[in-house]
Amino acid sequence: MTPSFRTAALSMAAILLVAAEEAPQPVIRMNQLGFQAGSAKYAIAADPSMTALPWTATNALGVVVAKGETRLFGDDPVSGDHVHQIDLGAVRSHGIYRLNVGANTGRPFAVADDIYRPVARAALNYFYQTRAGTPIEARFAGGEIWSRPAGHARNRGNWRRPPAPPPRRSDPPAAAPRACAGS
Repeated sequence: MTPSFRTAALSMAAILLVAAEEAPQPVIRMNQLGFQAGSAKYAIAADPSMTALPWTATNALGVVVAKGETRLFGDDPVSGDHVHQIDLGAVRSHGIYRLNVGANTGRPFAVADDIYRPVARAALNYFYQTRAGTPIEARFAGGEIWSRPAGHARNRGNWRRPPAPPPRRSDPPAAAPRACAGS
């Protein structure tokens, strides 16, 4: 077996292995972080039913706080699923909820005004942790596991050298290319 054939075979095997282990999509899909109390709240349910489905939203105690019927959306060309839309706008109080559509139960979701605060912190933390010439301190990075010494500490660059002068303009600029006939 040649090295290039072996590499191709291993690559194909890796692709098939990853594809075989891909988790199935949940039937009920929504914002994985949750929703702000005053925002629009929609979920999608993948179900082959050609008619509207009943749905309920329950709080952490299992009490129904909202209910209704799905709005049939139909075939989604991107996902290949037949989908229904659920408007959860009636769920306005802060808390943890679960959506039930037909016989399917979704993952818990939260409603809170500060639902996106962890995302902002994570984004800023990413930029801190990807700094190369600075030591990353545990107190700013989120724990000891993320701390490390400065990377590329010896590679300081040439920031002390003055910039190169602009090119001399002693030669006239080149003529603009002419358009071809018939274009």
